[in-house]
Amino acid sequence: MKKRVVLILCCCIMLSVAGCEKSRESNVQNDPTPEETEIQNNENEKTPQVEESILQEEQNQLGEEERETETVAKKTEVTIYKIDPDSGELITEIKECNEINEDRIWDYLIEAGSVPKDSEVCALVKEGEQLKLDVDKTFGEWLRSFGTTGEQEIISCVVNTYLDAYGAKSIKITEEGETLCSGHMEYEEYMKKY
Repeated sequence: MKKRVVLILCCCIMLSVAGCEKSRESNVQNDPTPEETEIQNNENEKTPQVEESILQEEQNQLGEEERETETVAKKTEVTIYKIDPDSGELITEIKECNEINEDRIWDYLIEAGSVPKDSEVCALVKEGEQLKLDVDKTFGEWLRSFGTTGEQEIISCVVNTYLDAYGAKSIKITEEGETLCSGHMEYEEYMKKY
């Protein structure tokens, strides 16, 4: 029994001595040599450059995102009025454009079938809350080819689209500087939204 106690005691002492030696070795391994210290210093010197380049890349990405956001923000919605061919009712379609101008809006009306393809806007003048829209003879001739109902539908599409786009209250449509006459009506006065 004494032998066992002595044997166990010896084993414990040996294990504790072995454990202490390993911690000394690990402490020695954790202490950097002069060469390792120099390598670590070089890495630390490179780190600010790497950090600067990463920051620069992030700023570039943010700048691109801001420019994309500005581009998207510059787009303006325009409400285009057209006639539903099935029901004959006035319906709207939203279009986006970078800049509102009379020609772009007229192009949207052409796409919607509200005005003839070969017609053009001669001029548009905004005076306060009033618009003066001068169109070519092609539009006038096309308008005269319709009956009263068709004519009113076409005029309502043009009037409503331009008034909404420019935030105006009334519009006068002329044909190459002259009063627009359709045979059913003479458009001498300013018109309000239909």
